[in-house]
Amino acid sequence: MALPGTKAKRLLQELRQGDWMPPFNEDGVRAILQEIQALDQEISDTLASSRQGEEMPIQVKIGMAVHHAGLTHNRRCLLAYVRYRAEKASALRWDTGPVVPDSLAPNLSAAEQDFFNKYDRLLTDYQQDFGLDLTADARPPRELYVEVRSLTDDMDVFTDSGLVRLKKGARYLLRHTDVEHLVRQGMLEQIQSAATT
Repeated sequence: MALPGTKAKRLLQELRQGDWMPPFNEDGVRAILQEIQALDQEISDTLASSRQGEEMPIQVKIGMAVHHAGLTHNRRCLLAYVRYRAEKASALRWDTGPVVPDSLAPNLSAAEQDFFNKYDRLLTDYQQDFGLDLTADARPPRELYVEVRSLTDDMDVFTDSGLVRLKKGARYLLRHTDVEHLVRQGMLEQIQSAATT
């Protein structure tokens, strides 16, 4: 058996790979949970086999301490893994809006997708209750209208002045507030004018 904590360390190192976040490692998480259960069982068996009132040998005490430290390390690594991924999923909501981009969706587990959707509902409800858009740019735009190019075909955008149907590759002049979330999602590309560059 490998040293306790080796698998957990590898799991955390995976998070450094790639641009955003690697796919959820279900097998790695399961292996670490099994290791935690094995360590816990070994501690329980050792305690059960010791006679009440007798002093445990120092080697047994040290072994139990090592097993407990490995168990605690694995638990903390799993919690760090899950927390990091949850923070990335919630940050994604702020960056791209209420839809997970197709390129990133395969990296989320079903539970993480569910977390994203619930987080989106909470944020949307909060914004509706107070009548504000917290996801809008913190800096005011330089221009009220921006020129954008559609990267997807037959997309409907609801603007303050009505419905606009976008065709792939076509250019449009639209209000910044109506399209900024679509630019962040990669559905529209903002065309930089000479005045803003």
